Order: sequence, then C-alpha cells, then structure tokens
Amino acid sequence: MEHVYRGKTWTLKGYAPHTKKNGEEVRLRVWESKCEACGAPIECRTPFDYGNSRAFGLRHCSEHKGL
Repeated sequence: MEHVYRGKTWTLKGYAPHTKKNGEEVRLRVWESKCEACGAPIECRTPFDYGNSRAFGLRHCSEHKGL
C-alpha cells in the first residue's frame, strides 16, 4: 500500500503497537520513504485513520534534518 503526500510517496511497511495517554492499546501504521538529501530510508507512524497526517511531512533523515 502506498500513500502520496505533497508529491512524496510513502510505502506501508507494517504495524507497531502503541499505548495512548489514556492507557488504550492501539496499532499504528509504519510507513517508509527516502530522505530527499541522501536517499536514506526514513520512517513515520500514523494511526489507522491517517488522512493527511502531519507525520507524512517528514522530508529528511536525522542527519539532514533542518535542510
């Protein structure tokens, strides 16, 4: 499964458990794309009802963050 956000393609890689602040256990979707500076893989996590989550706004790896 793929999701395109502002021209950047994210590929669904799997799911991860997460505990919400209220103690509820949920699963998050784990997405992967590539750093725009070096091509290294980057990852974000979203709820199942992700819509246009701000998590997809990630553009760079930790080394190139702030470019």
